[in-house]
Amino acid sequence: MPVVDFDRRLKGRQKFRISLMKIAELDVSPIAPLKKMEQFFQWCHEEFCFLAAPTLLAALHFTPQRKLTILRNLRSPDRKKALESIQNAMWDIQLIFEWTRRVRKQKEEKTFWLLCSRDRALKRIARIYYADDNPEALNSAMATTLAEHWGVKDGAKIHKMMHQFSESKEAPVRAVNQNKPANYLAGIEQSLENKLLNWKPE
Repeated sequence: MPVVDFDRRLKGRQKFRISLMKIAELDVSPIAPLKKMEQFFQWCHEEFCFLAAPTLLAALHFTPQRKLTILRNLRSPDRKKALESIQNAMWDIQLIFEWTRRVRKQKEEKTFWLLCSRDRALKRIARIYYADDNPEALNSAMATTLAEHWGVKDGAKIHKMMHQFSESKEAPVRAVNQNKPANYLAGIEQSLENKLLNWKPE
């Protein structure tokens, strides 16, 4: 049985950390849940990029009927706990990625992989992320999940938003389509971390 090295850094780690801190920043803001999703999409579209796992996490986290999330303690008076929550979520995403990668090779390697966890949010994200290489299956899974956690009306609105932003992925206004300086991501990361650490309940 091969050994999985979970101390190995997640590929694209900085981008995932930035996405999760943006979710945390929006989580503690006073705006309405649907507006949080809209602002997250807008930010991903114009200033950052879209990543499947954080987008799924945002959809599960921002819903007013929240049942599942892997981001906890974001409003803790101990702001270091909020930052630790980001790190824990990073580990969860790494677990999802590793499980997905190995499951997709099950037939050729003749090995069966099970995701063993009591974390319902982690398992839900993993189940949908597994469909990431099949656009039709991913679209169907996202529509079902959004309707389940946001209701049919708001779920459809969010699903429509996702498609609208996806259709304009080549827009020149997007940061990913511009020649940004080498320290662009580091600047976003530091700014979000400062906001997260300095947040205080009103």
